[in-house]
Amino acid sequence: MTTPSQPTRPSRPARPRREPQIPLAPVALSPRGERLSQLLATAYADLDAQISAAVDEVTLTVKPADIPLACRIARQRPDIACAYLRCLSVVDYIDRLEINYHLFSLDHRHKFVIKTNVS
Repeated sequence: MTTPSQPTRPSRPARPRREPQIPLAPVALSPRGERLSQLLATAYADLDAQISAAVDEVTLTVKPADIPLACRIARQRPDIACAYLRCLSVVDYIDRLEINYHLFSLDHRHKFVIKTNVS
């Protein structure tokens, strides 16, 4: 006894792969975050640093060689006083690694991220 063969379906043409569209959250800094952003612009004026914001957090991007100085400034300046490291993370991009130091000040109740990129 033979079984009937499955009818073959015509193959579909290959479609190009689409990258997912991920919406970005709008920047929504609180007044405390706005003041911190201005303070960091003054505190890090001597470094080649970029200050920006992502969602509700101020971001400071520096060169890898400037990380020790940037962290020292964040900890030792009384008006910043970020002595608490909330999180240390690494994001693996195709062409680089991004290291993120998430800092918090227990005295002033503000937070920000120091970022750097390495190959």
